[in-house]
Amino acid sequence: MNGTELQKLLNSPDMNGEVRLPSGEFEGNFTVGVPCRIFGNKTTLLSDKGTVLTINAPDVEINDLQIELTNPRCGTAICSACGGTSFNGVNVSGKVIGISGEEGYFGITGVIAVGKFPAEERCCICVRFELPTAARFVSYASGVNILNSELTEGENTVQIEIEPMKSGTVLYGELAIETAVSRRIFISGEAILNAFDYEDGRLVYESEPAPSEEESGEPGVIYPEEDDAEEVLLAPMPYEEKKAQQLLIIERGMLVKADAPTAQIELLYDNKDFPMEVDAFAFMANSEGTVTQNDRFVFFGNDHSLGGGVKLLNAPDKKVFHITFDLIPHDVEEIDIAYSIYKNPLGLNFSDLSNPAVSIKLSDGTNYIFMLPKPLDVGTVVGLELLRDGDGFKISPLGMIYPSGLEDLCRNYGLNILK
Repeated sequence: MNGTELQKLLNSPDMNGEVRLPSGEFEGNFTVGVPCRIFGNKTTLLSDKGTVLTINAPDVEINDLQIELTNPRCGTAICSACGGTSFNGVNVSGKVIGISGEEGYFGITGVIAVGKFPAEERCCICVRFELPTAARFVSYASGVNILNSELTEGENTVQIEIEPMKSGTVLYGELAIETAVSRRIFISGEAILNAFDYEDGRLVYESEPAPSEEESGEPGVIYPEEDDAEEVLLAPMPYEEKKAQQLLIIERGMLVKADAPTAQIELLYDNKDFPMEVDAFAFMANSEGTVTQNDRFVFFGNDHSLGGGVKLLNAPDKKVFHITFDLIPHDVEEIDIAYSIYKNPLGLNFSDLSNPAVSIKLSDGTNYIFMLPKPLDVGTVVGLELLRDGDGFKISPLGMIYPSGLEDLCRNYGLNILK
């Protein structure tokens, strides 16, 4: 199912006024035009601009849904034009308008990076959030406790307690700011025996001051108008003007540093003349080249790793990996990105695609392009590797064909394909 088909579901509630959505990620701008109850099933609606979900009907109830604006500067996650909208189990990333208490400035972060902390000890850190409304701060991470979870409008200093953990334990889990909707925050760190730089009770995150009305044109929040979204996307970053315009060609054998917090990796190709579809796969392997946990094999059947370090947008015409490097577990030494043709009625291969290439967009504005070298007369290709390099990663373009196919490639990482 694609975004267009999902919109048709939203347009046609059943006799009980219910809409039940399938699992998966769906890209687009969606509208609810009739009163109804919507039930998600591990369903994510996302877009990089515009409004992800517009509610144009009264008395709409939304349950168990993730609504994500992937570029928070260029649009809105939810816009409710009518009253009576209620939410249950709805996670939001991005601006919310039309819902009481949700329209102001949320000075929160996507990741609380604890860093290295003492093993075998109870530890405490602090964060400082600016909120436009009262909220609850809750932990879904094992061994992480919020000591003052009831937050008020304005500035809040919150203590987070980490229970004693064995040396070498990698901490990564989910927290949430809960108002009418929920906003996810991930926490990451590592327990070690000699954490000399750790200071108990230290402040690890403090929100920036709310933008002024003069800067934003509205009280306490700064977002572009939706009509200007494309202009904002194409504008250079003010603090890295030159780098934001870079488009760099990389070739097999090169090794370039992924010197940014996040990356988006996408296979680009033209298939208008060929009835084939391509799936994307990410193998998160340890130093021995083995995928040690099921969640570290990210593909259409498992679209994110535990902790959210690797996420897959699996739309019919777009396969994009979102990599958050700080959320990659420390024992993952490489992330290999592979592609395999799965809908192929004419028996075609990658050589039949026009100019296949892998795009790597870093959040600092750098865009690498790797043109896959020919011959590519196979149905499975390893596009590139992300190799751990100290505290960061480097990009190694491969373009390696795999004649034995996807199943044999999976076995190389210690995975067995069950039929």
